[in-house]
Amino acid sequence: MKELKNNIGFDLGTSKFRLYKEGKQITEIPARIEIGDEKHEKVVINGKIADFNGTETLLRQEIKKIQKPFLGFLYPTFTSLVSVPSDMSEVALRTFRDAMEHAGAKTCFMLNDCFIASTGLEIDIKNSTSMIVDSGAGKTSITTTKGYEIIKNDILDIAGLNLDEAIQTYLSSKYDLIVDLKVAEKLKIEYADFRENKHIDKTVRITGQVKQSDSVKDIKIQSFEITECLRNDIELLVERIIRHFENLEDSDSEKIKMTGIYLIGGGFKLNGLIDLISKRINVNSKSYGFSNDYMKTGLEKIQANPGELLKYMMI
Repeated sequence: MKELKNNIGFDLGTSKFRLYKEGKQITEIPARIEIGDEKHEKVVINGKIADFNGTETLLRQEIKKIQKPFLGFLYPTFTSLVSVPSDMSEVALRTFRDAMEHAGAKTCFMLNDCFIASTGLEIDIKNSTSMIVDSGAGKTSITTTKGYEIIKNDILDIAGLNLDEAIQTYLSSKYDLIVDLKVAEKLKIEYADFRENKHIDKTVRITGQVKQSDSVKDIKIQSFEITECLRNDIELLVERIIRHFENLEDSDSEKIKMTGIYLIGGGFKLNGLIDLISKRINVNSKSYGFSNDYMKTGLEKIQANPGELLKYMMI
């Protein structure tokens, strides 16, 4: 369609930026940048642009890599299609528009991420009532849609980075050990286990920096400690998902009971987390726990043929 001619798609996450062109993912980069001697970390936080200059610079840098200049130095204008969270305020949406326009976009189309995910999950959006729980790095969104309308939306701060930080806090307070986020992430994925009567406790060696010191030391802990320091957050996450479902109108919850809820995003990598939820409510078999393919597939499909969704894009 001419409205989306020379279209570049953007999924600006807390941990990664993904760029799409002509219905194909072109690049995936960490959501951080160095400008001179300054490091810009977390340019996007919880789906919202937190560092405008860092975001704009990062976008310009990556767009130039996928756009072919003419006359040797002029870059063509383009139309941007941006995935945005379903809880965005007008001020936050304006920030996205401004960042895209500063980076060279002639027109900025924005579409709620729940509809992009629905497309990737092959949901018949127009004729469906669907509940999607998307747990990423910065936040978890619980969204129920009826057709092209969002009828209920909850946002939780419990997500990948928050859980990593909880592990950091535990090791610091109990063992005076400082570890970086990558170490905490690895501990979370390898040792957090919420399966009933199935996990095997292990001794875990961790290397880190002694708090308030430059020295390094090794400690040994039991793997169940990682699970327990996350348990309150995980139980709260499960309860919020169930509460969202229980607060729906009866006619909507009955439809979702039949199809099941969709659990997507890297936050569901934790052993046993999906089991905790499925004990309380039916989980759809299309759910993705370990990849972002649903967003990739959804953006690629919409870029190639936006169809009726074009009417629901914000400009």
